[in-house]
Amino acid sequence: MMSFGSSALLVDRVQNGLIEARFRGWAIAVDPNGQIIARIGSPPIATFLRSAAKPFQTMALVCHPESGDLGLKPDEIAIMSGSHNGEPQHVEVIAKLMDRFGISSSALRCGLHPPLAGGAEISTKRIGGLIASKLQNNCAGTHIGLILLSRLLGADETNYWKASAPAQQWVRSILERLLNGGAESDVGLDSCGIPTQSARLCALARAYARFAHGTNLDDLADAAGMVRDCMTAYPFHIAGTARLETQLMQVAPVVAKIGANGLYCIAHLDSGMAVSVKAESGSVEAAKVAAVELIVRLGILRPDEESSLAPFRRKVLRAQDGRPCSVLVPVLDPKLD
Repeated sequence: MMSFGSSALLVDRVQNGLIEARFRGWAIAVDPNGQIIARIGSPPIATFLRSAAKPFQTMALVCHPESGDLGLKPDEIAIMSGSHNGEPQHVEVIAKLMDRFGISSSALRCGLHPPLAGGAEISTKRIGGLIASKLQNNCAGTHIGLILLSRLLGADETNYWKASAPAQQWVRSILERLLNGGAESDVGLDSCGIPTQSARLCALARAYARFAHGTNLDDLADAAGMVRDCMTAYPFHIAGTARLETQLMQVAPVVAKIGANGLYCIAHLDSGMAVSVKAESGSVEAAKVAAVELIVRLGILRPDEESSLAPFRRKVLRAQDGRPCSVLVPVLDPKLD
């Protein structure tokens, strides 16, 4: 298994002038051709892709030659590619998908968790009596996509979640092409119960650059364009209220996707540049601040876009009563190539 390599300082947590925590990690920025243009820490580093792979998993569905017969709508493709909050708008899209294709909540192997949005009401629809609904699971859309892919492949859809399932093998083949030799042999288990591929961080950044700009994708270009266009048309479905992915995609021409355990990816649609950040501690908040700071430092944003991202470059953290108590400050020092 590939070693982590030497991490570097990414973000400080500061309160009243005192540094109370420091977050180290790694970051890679690449141009549309996959050339490294900035780096933090000493790669190579490999990590499990977790939810950062969701847009590519959706690509695996829509690139199937018979996927057009499903008649998937743009908002449905978007929610399959995101990690949604479980808000009413998200649940509505998920419920309509399940009704239209005859998928019951018992068929979803994603399990239950409280909705990610702090203000979202907990829904008991379809599985009355439980504290949450599988429809509010942030991975529900991905699981529905895998069930539909199983149907297209003529496979047993009850086994869609197994690593040996045809749907998972199909997804892995697409991932390996996107990662272009950067996939590792390790396959883990994501929190939602499906396999997760491991890959080098630089390969993930290159995959996002290809996804964003449509370069070097050959027959996958149309599928990438469809998923990318749906994500940017429905940024709320990628995350939701007060989530960085949604807010980033509303103010700048980017696609952004979170991954568990401190992984964050951003790709700039106009320039084709992409960044992947991994926080060593697994802090997603630190990874977000570092990723936003890195795309700003690359100078690819317009002045108005850059200024709108100021709150995300210095993330204010609040006490339980809502008062600001500390701030995450980027201190990364990217080596520009």
